[in-house]
Amino acid sequence: MKNRSVRTGLIAAVAGSFTLVAAVTRADVTITRSMSVDGVGAMAFGNMSGTTRTTISGNKSRTDSDMKMQSKLIGFLARNAVGSTAEIVLLDEGKIDHLNLNKKEYTETTFEQMRAQLQKATDQMNSNADRKQPSAVDQSKCEWLPAKVTVNRSGEKAQFGGYDAERVIITASQPCQDKESGSICEVAIVLDQWMSTDFSENAEARKYYNA
Repeated sequence: MKNRSVRTGLIAAVAGSFTLVAAVTRADVTITRSMSVDGVGAMAFGNMSGTTRTTISGNKSRTDSDMKMQSKLIGFLARNAVGSTAEIVLLDEGKIDHLNLNKKEYTETTFEQMRAQLQKATDQMNSNADRKQPSAVDQSKCEWLPAKVTVNRSGEKAQFGGYDAERVIITASQPCQDKESGSICEVAIVLDQWMSTDFSENAEARKYYNA
């Protein structure tokens, strides 16, 4: 109980400090993304949806996420990876704080630790390169048909933060035809976004991500 109380206090302090910095600088750029994964048949176990909201202020950022798994079983198994979480990045201090808002706990990772973890994962991938990896699609039975990309400009207009924007939906897909049954399974990625040509604050976001 004592450890939990300490963690609760620390997470509140970390979150509060970021809010204070953002309020003082008043140079925030907020990016909101909605994501949905919809599979059919055996692939439906990975269905999930949620929203992430990233606020960038100078050399700091906070991303709040609320991803939910549609499968109760998968949601239970992945309970530490999905749900109400937040991530605070402090570029000047070279660290990232990962907040589990449901458990009121947080972990801290330095950039050096992240580089070491990435190198370890890369080494493992290289060592396993010759091993057969499982695939969601049985490649031996699949005949890939030509891929296609469509851009749909719906003509919908709206304003976000005083900026004129247009809705654009980009769909990239590639069908797979079963060689035995002839049935077709299509793999697709859909980007549904509002775009503005005069969003000047985008330069601050680019500067942050480059840093």
